Amino acid sequence: MTKFNRCKFKLSLVFGKCNNKYMTVKVNNLIQKPLDGRVDMELDLVLPENVVIKTSGKNLKYDTKMNSKGEIIEDLYVKIESISLDGFPLGERYIHQLITINTDDGNHVSTSYLGFNGEVVLEFAEDNAFFQVLKIKNL
Repeated sequence: MTKFNRCKFKLSLVFGKCNNKYMTVKVNNLIQKPLDGRVDMELDLVLPENVVIKTSGKNLKYDTKMNSKGEIIEDLYVKIESISLDGFPLGERYIHQLITINTDDGNHVSTSYLGFNGEVVLEFAEDNAFFQVLKIKNL
């Protein structure tokens, strides 16, 4: 019997470096070390399940550099580049508009650009990967 509640979760992250360091990222409590500024990872999920992305290590005073015009020229960040369940991409709208980071200082920011210390909780409440993807696509 096929178990539709079991699926592969794939996540691609891009890291920005400042002062020759990267932010620390944990996905479901597993520390992710960037290789050439990237992390591509895969997890086996049993739905329903949450995936928690925790970012830390950024000091707002020292980990963003600006030029004389006030433009950011170097920043410490993690950007969510792509997410898929069982090979189905969750899409640009989900990534850029429906993900919220709850920052350590109490703010809630909807973004795929995680330039703050905080936590993102990706809630996959359906018990079927296909239904979960359909639900996300119809949000």
